Amino acid sequence: MTSSNLRRRSFLASLGLGAGATVLGPIARSILAPAKADPGARRCFVLFLSGQGIQPEAFVPDGLDGTSELLPGTTAYDWPSAFGPLERLRDRALLVDGLANRMPRGQHSGGYAALSCRTSPSGGSNESGAPPGGITIDQHIAATLGEASLYRSILVTLNRNRSRQWNFASDVRRPVPSLAGATSMWSRLFGSAASGSSSGRLMDGLREDLTRLRGELTGVERLKMDHYEASLEEFERRTSLVRELSCAAPGSPATELSPEQELRSILDMGAMALGCGMTNVLCVGVGAGHGHGGFAPRFAEGGVQGHSRGPEMVAKVSTLFRLFSAELERFIDQLEATPVEGGGSLFDRTTLLWMSDNGDAHHSQHGRYPALLFGDAGGALRADGRFLRYSREGRNPRRALADLFSTVATAVGAPTDDFGAGGVEEVEGPLAELLR
Repeated sequence: MTSSNLRRRSFLASLGLGAGATVLGPIARSILAPAKADPGARRCFVLFLSGQGIQPEAFVPDGLDGTSELLPGTTAYDWPSAFGPLERLRDRALLVDGLANRMPRGQHSGGYAALSCRTSPSGGSNESGAPPGGITIDQHIAATLGEASLYRSILVTLNRNRSRQWNFASDVRRPVPSLAGATSMWSRLFGSAASGSSSGRLMDGLREDLTRLRGELTGVERLKMDHYEASLEEFERRTSLVRELSCAAPGSPATELSPEQELRSILDMGAMALGCGMTNVLCVGVGAGHGHGGFAPRFAEGGVQGHSRGPEMVAKVSTLFRLFSAELERFIDQLEATPVEGGGSLFDRTTLLWMSDNGDAHHSQHGRYPALLFGDAGGALRADGRFLRYSREGRNPRRALADLFSTVATAVGAPTDDFGAGGVEEVEGPLAELLR
C-alpha cells in the first residue's frame, strides 16, 4: 500500500469514514464535538484543594450547632469571617458539613484517597505517595468534560518545595502528575504559543488534507466530508468569539514571586484557560500533601500547622482562608466577566469546589470533610446560600464525601451514582438536597 493510500485511509478513519483508530482521531473529535454541541451545554469544574484541613471552628457559622444534622439546610446564618471575601457570592454558594472519608492511615493528608475515596491497594500511607486506589473525581469529570478540549484537565500545585502532589489519578495505580507552580503552568499552556506556534496552523493543515481528499471521495463519504468541513467552520466561528476576549499568551511569570503572587498568577492563567476553551476542568492544589511540607510556612508567619484547635490556631487559619478567599473571588470575577455563546457568563456554567485534602484538621481522622461550593452548573445544582450538615453518630457520619463528588459530577454532566464504591465508606449516590 502506498504512503498516499495510508494517509487517505488514516484521515478517513479519523473522520469516522473508515475503520480503525488513528492518531488524528482525538483531533477530529476535538473539532467536531464543540461544533455540534448545544452552546448552552458547556459545563466547567474547578477544584481548589488546600492542605491541613478546614477547621470547623473557622467553617461553621457563629450561632449554629457544631455537630447535629441540619437538613435541608438554612440560609439564616452569618457568613463565616474566615471566608469573608466570598460573601458577595453567598446566594450562589453551599456550605456542606458532616461528610466522611475515613482512611486507615495518614494524619497529614488524604493523598489520592482524598479525591478517589479509595485507599491504596498497597496498604501504604496515603500521605506518603502510596499508589492510588482508584480514579479521582477530577479525572472522572475530565473523562467527559475534557473529551473535546485541548487539555482534558489542567492540574497545578503550589507548595513549599515546589514538588508535585499525590492527589490526582486516572485509575488504580495510575497517578496523574500535576504542574508544579506558575512557571511550569505557563510553559505547558503558553510557552509554545509565545515562541511563535499557533493553533491556526493546525486548522490550516486540516484544510489542506480536506482539499487533497475531496477529489478522491464520492457518494456518502463526500457528504460526510462536507459536514466535517462545515463543522470546522462553525468551530472556528465559535472559538473566534472567545479569542476576541484576550487569549493571547501572557508573559512568563517572574522568577521571584511571593506565595500570594504565585497563587494569583496560577488562578489568572486558569481563568484564561477556561475562558479560551483550552480546558473545562481546572484543579489547583495549595499546600496539599504531607502537612509538614506544604504551604503553611510560605503563606503565614510561623506556619499554621499545629496540634491544637485553640484561638491562636483558628486565627491563623482564618487569616489564611481570607487570603485564599480573596484570590478565588478575583478568579470568579474573571469568569463572570467572560461571556459565553447562548448568553450569560462562564461562571453560570461552572461549579467551584473548595475542600481540603485532609478533612477538618492538621492531624485528621478524616471523619469530617467540610466543603464550599460556588456556582450552580447552569442550574443543575441548588447553590442557594444554604449551610447544611449530614447527621453524625460519634465519628460516623451518615453520608460519604464520595456522595458529594457524585453530586457535583452529575450536576456538571458526568453523572455517577456510585463514585467511591468499594472504599471505606458506604456510598449512596448524589445528595438529593443539592440537586435540582
